[in-house]
Amino acid sequence: MPRRSRSDLSPREFRDALLDNAFAYLGGSVDRFVDLMHPKARRYVHPVKDGRGRMQRRATLEALKAARAAFEAELAAKRLEEIRAAALLERIVPTALPPARASLEGAQAIHQMAEDLRTMATRGDGVTAFDLRRVGWTNAQISAHVDAARELGYERENGVAA
Repeated sequence: MPRRSRSDLSPREFRDALLDNAFAYLGGSVDRFVDLMHPKARRYVHPVKDGRGRMQRRATLEALKAARAAFEAELAAKRLEEIRAAALLERIVPTALPPARASLEGAQAIHQMAEDLRTMATRGDGVTAFDLRRVGWTNAQISAHVDAARELGYERENGVAA
């Protein structure tokens, strides 16, 4: 029976520690350990060996725990970045997205549609009903208000008081 140092774990203690910490040994020609808590991470840890090629169980267990801690730190950093991005979106989306138009009625709808027509006309290739639907107008609103909105937009564009 090979002698082990007093500071190293026995094979039984090592096996129990692997089970307790959800690590598995892929023996044979693979000779690596895998973290079962994060199996999709595809992170394998080689056993720590001494100069004669014998596995140092305690050092291997510590390396496994360190690899898990590093992976969990990466996950936490990724989650933090996602939270920061979501917070940024929350701040800029209200100014970047057009206001809801389907709920507008009467003069309010005409004024908003006139502004939309003026804004869309700046691109130079005309405004279609599809363009108006894309920013939130309904077909009923388009047919009811487009003529008045076009007239109002023309008046605003040419400096006629409205």
